Amino acid sequence: MGCGLRYLQSRRAHGGKALIQLELAVGSAYHMPVADRSVDCLTSVFAPIVPGEFARVTKPGGVLIL
Repeated sequence: MGCGLRYLQSRRAHGGKALIQLELAVGSAYHMPVADRSVDCLTSVFAPIVPGEFARVTKPGGVLIL
């Protein structure tokens, strides 16, 4: 399944709802404002890598993209 911007635009253009829910957040890599084990996919760009905090927020089986 594609989850890029074009995919989402095409689904909406044809009256369909997106099959995924996407929520973006910006915060400190050291104290993320999200619940434990609540993130399916986590990415970090130009930020410190904080393994303990990344492990705390990522769901079991979740994905970390560096």
